[in-house]
Amino acid sequence: SPEREERDRNLMGPYYSDELLDLQVRIGEWSRTKGFFMTNHNKTERKLLLIVGEISEAHEEIRAGRSPNALYSEQTESGLKPCGFGVELADALIRILELSEGLGLNIAELVALKMEYNDKSPFLHGKKF
Repeated sequence: SPEREERDRNLMGPYYSDELLDLQVRIGEWSRTKGFFMTNHNKTERKLLLIVGEISEAHEEIRAGRSPNALYSEQTESGLKPCGFGVELADALIRILELSEGLGLNIAELVALKMEYNDKSPFLHGKKF
């Protein structure tokens, strides 16, 4: 019921997002249709390294001198492929949500839980940077 959903959201605190969970589920469904979804050759370790790879690609965009806000396209067999720092971050997020769905994690709940803890941490978590 809508009342129960509202109560559950309130219990999860201000950082919980149904939209994030919905996106996780939709990306998991998409992943199944494209053959990426946690098959024998797609182990968790490999998925983690693919996430790291996307972050490395974002880093390479900066090293190439492109602005973090730059968005450009490259022609591929499938059409124009969006490129840029933000696109690589989006790729990393997609892979994180896909992995979360494949492992049965509720990433929205885990983000809310972690942010509630972070709220209680000191400025910069007590570090210099």
